[in-house]
Amino acid sequence: MAPKQPDLGVTIKRRIMGPRQDLETLTGFWIKPNKYSSAGAEEIQAIQFKITKGARNPVVAKYVKRFRAQGIENPTVSDIADKLDDEELAELLSAMGSVDPRSNAELQDKTMLHGIGEHNFRQGGKMLSVEEAIPIIMQDIGAVKEIIGIIEGWNPPLARESSGKSGTQQSGSTKK
Repeated sequence: MAPKQPDLGVTIKRRIMGPRQDLETLTGFWIKPNKYSSAGAEEIQAIQFKITKGARNPVVAKYVKRFRAQGIENPTVSDIADKLDDEELAELLSAMGSVDPRSNAELQDKTMLHGIGEHNFRQGGKMLSVEEAIPIIMQDIGAVKEIIGIIEGWNPPLARESSGKSGTQQSGSTKK
């Protein structure tokens, strides 16, 4: 009897698929998180960069510090409108104009798209694809947060920037 030949697809799936996680926010449903593919990680990083680019704007940073000093960590639109006069609000909105306000929803969408490996999402007796399930899930922020938490727990943090060159030289020694 010849030894069984390994199957590349099965081997990769075992390496990237996480354990089944029952969802507390959506009783009866579960997901298996998936490690991001290279392409998926790049899509997610591009959106994260777009979001952080706006946060590094000095005008935005000024208002973020101001809200934090007032004890507001994640200001809502009403917090911003209540705390800023018309001139300050115009300045902040102008500074944030380079960042699409839909970026956070886009990040959540891509994280779930690339991070849900298997699931049991059904509607009307039909098994949904991840692409079909995401718009429905996005209606429940608690479920979105739980699912993204599971996915991020399974995936290592994505690098923010290139690390540059390695300190190891061709000879095998390291730079001092």
